[in-house]
Amino acid sequence: MAATTLGAATWAGLLALGWGATQADPQPPMLVAPMIGNLDDCLLQDAASGRLPAAFRPRPVSCEGAQGSAAELVTQTLAPLVPTDASLLQTTRLGYTLNLPLLRMLDRDAQGRWQVNVDRVARYVHTLEQAQKPAILYLFGTHFGVNAPIEAELQRDPDNLAHTQDGPLPVDRYLDYTIYPWSVARTDNGLTRARDRVVAEVARQLCASPQALAQVSGVTLLGEVHQLFPRFETGMGFESAYRISDYSAASVQGFRAYLARQLGSVAELNRRLGSTFTGFDAVTPPRLDIRSDRLANYFEHIDAYAHGSLPVSGWVHVPDALWPGTPGQEGLDPKGPGARQPATLLEARKPQVAILLNGLEVGRVRADLSRQDVGEARPEQGTADVGWRFDLPFAQLPAGRHRLDMLLVLPDGHLAPLGTRHLNVMDRHQRTPEPQPMQAAVEVRDMPAGIHAYLDWPREDMDVYFNPLVPYWHAFRAEQVARTLQHARQQVGQTCLAQKPLYVHQLYPYGNPSWDANRYAVQRSLQHRADWRLGVSLYGETSYGFELGRALGNWGQHRYGVTEFHPMRAVSGEQMGAILALQRQQGARFLSFFMEARPAGSVPQRMHNAFSFDPDNPVMQGDALFDAVQQVMRAQVNVPGAAP
Repeated sequence: MAATTLGAATWAGLLALGWGATQADPQPPMLVAPMIGNLDDCLLQDAASGRLPAAFRPRPVSCEGAQGSAAELVTQTLAPLVPTDASLLQTTRLGYTLNLPLLRMLDRDAQGRWQVNVDRVARYVHTLEQAQKPAILYLFGTHFGVNAPIEAELQRDPDNLAHTQDGPLPVDRYLDYTIYPWSVARTDNGLTRARDRVVAEVARQLCASPQALAQVSGVTLLGEVHQLFPRFETGMGFESAYRISDYSAASVQGFRAYLARQLGSVAELNRRLGSTFTGFDAVTPPRLDIRSDRLANYFEHIDAYAHGSLPVSGWVHVPDALWPGTPGQEGLDPKGPGARQPATLLEARKPQVAILLNGLEVGRVRADLSRQDVGEARPEQGTADVGWRFDLPFAQLPAGRHRLDMLLVLPDGHLAPLGTRHLNVMDRHQRTPEPQPMQAAVEVRDMPAGIHAYLDWPREDMDVYFNPLVPYWHAFRAEQVARTLQHARQQVGQTCLAQKPLYVHQLYPYGNPSWDANRYAVQRSLQHRADWRLGVSLYGETSYGFELGRALGNWGQHRYGVTEFHPMRAVSGEQMGAILALQRQQGARFLSFFMEARPAGSVPQRMHNAFSFDPDNPVMQGDALFDAVQQVMRAQVNVPGAAP
């Protein structure tokens, strides 16, 4: 693949980092650990796995018998990636991620009681023993369905379910997967007890097998744990009706207790909110929309902006021919303390958007975020990394009608208009907003020919209301997510697995400018904590650009795992080598991407996972990505700037 599959500046910055090890390199080797799918029939051997098409049910001899395992499938699947150059081991090790679906380990016994299938768990332990490769053990128990018989029973108990303002969420879909709306509001329910029983049995068997335990390089907890909302596949944006979790009775009581802990007294609550509550029991979580609902008091209002911030976003594509060349890297040590400097220099040369409020500039942002919708609609542009977003804090603005101007910063420093919007910052009484005066006049130039752009948000004459109770509500919801993960961490921490690095497996909702991160409420679980290490799933630019590096610093994170690696675009072998080096130098201890089990000489009839790196999967550029990783692992590429 040509180097133009990545932006020129991003590609040059990655090359500047290099990818070879030196004596001064402070980072240990990074484990490349593909998550191997289609092992169900070998490992689970239940009714659900038996319904898979025959081409998806390879069952080698190693799957059978009392010592059955998927070790043979793992070995054969990884064979094309086994390093051929011993020097690569200084920077990279090859292993795999073993996905153990917790709820799938439970069966009914003769008396109708749910019991852990110890033989099924044993096949996972035997896989670790027999494969003799470093592994990330993924204790998977999130909202993605796993065809477990117990799921239907758990789903009938409201205590297990996430609640929006309208009650328990129904079962949903994402691509080919069933989504069960499991609650993060409580850990005293049947769902949590079921997970805990399986974790205890997994740990019991692993602790009894030093050979298996020795192969575990890390453990990831549950999966992507977050708050939920209706229409899971498409409802994460700002335009969707604001229905979020969790509004269960337990959650309402928990929120009141949270306010009492945070503020100490109702008097302090009233002072901060400007309210007149008589007690914490009088407070209800914000749940209504002032535009359409009758509110008992102003503090019931909530929408995507009520916490006091409004996204200003769009996309802009500037062809390379209209932008200056990449600056040189003279004087930079790509392996030493200045390793992050190339990123800083190159980011300054990327297209930037200036945001003006009433004529005064209030911020600038890079137009480098992934917009897959734009990439699909305009493939001739050659990149989806054209999105930008600025979060405008309007809570402290005076009520009134304000003017927003969005302008492209041209290479010579002049500004060209991208669009203008007017914003109505409303007071609590919904009085007609008065126009605010312009503070300055800005000279603008005509937009150069060949530049394409679109302004997505906000809408013209949009009205926004700040409810000071909403930031507390979102912070409480984020605490619920962290508390669920903390419970899982405590269960594992009581076993011999506590000696292994324990990671969360979280999504990163900030890389997509059209997503409302507050719907997920994962911010606390991404920040540095003593309870666990960060594990994060990366899509698009966040997997190969510098966005994650900036976030890591803000979170206080210095070592992490890439639990899912989804570039979603073709890259060359040289580029993949530089990307892996970037992740490793930022502190990644392992990096995982999806692969499909491929017995030697077989070709699957179809792909089970659209994101899989596989030579027969053109979806999401999976075939090109597999080829790029293989080139790196087989030392078939030469990255400029790499150590000899």
